[in-house]
Amino acid sequence: MLFPTLFDKHLRKPKNIIPHGGETVYYGEVFDEEDADRLYELLLRETPWRKDEWVIYNKIYLTPRKVAWYSIKRGGVPRELSKMKKLVESYTGVTYNHVLLNLYENGEIGLGWHSDKESWEENSSIASVSLGAERRFDFRHVETKETISMVLEHGSLLVMQGLLQNYWKHHLPKCKHVKHPRINLTFRK
Repeated sequence: MLFPTLFDKHLRKPKNIIPHGGETVYYGEVFDEEDADRLYELLLRETPWRKDEWVIYNKIYLTPRKVAWYSIKRGGVPRELSKMKKLVESYTGVTYNHVLLNLYENGEIGLGWHSDKESWEENSSIASVSLGAERRFDFRHVETKETISMVLEHGSLLVMQGLLQNYWKHHLPKCKHVKHPRINLTFRK
């Protein structure tokens, strides 16, 4: 099947997994296995991956993950990313204009606790699509330190919205038993 519709009988009911301070809505697998596999292989092979750079005290550090960034409003976005964007927007009701792709080549590569600073507004929304290896994903409240963990499935959609970034941090912990890559696409405004 090429990209399910909102009326696909296999879709699960979305679930908000955060009890307070913003919303994190998990839709589960929005791409069937065949589409998810095809998109994963295509993005793994065709994306111009590069190491992300961080500058700390005038010294450049390369991150273990690889990234690619597309400005959707400027055009030049691969056709499959445009299709994915439209599907994600049909779920969220939000129009996105950028997409950040992250490649975690195995479970030894994770991402530390952080908030996405560009999305601290009340009406902000980041839609995250996961392809490839299933990985644990955690949220931690900045004051109470309450932690919520979940598994992001191959072909799934997670949306972080509202004031979530003000009250919760999130991270992708390392997991030594995961041997295969994971691609994460975050659609942003």
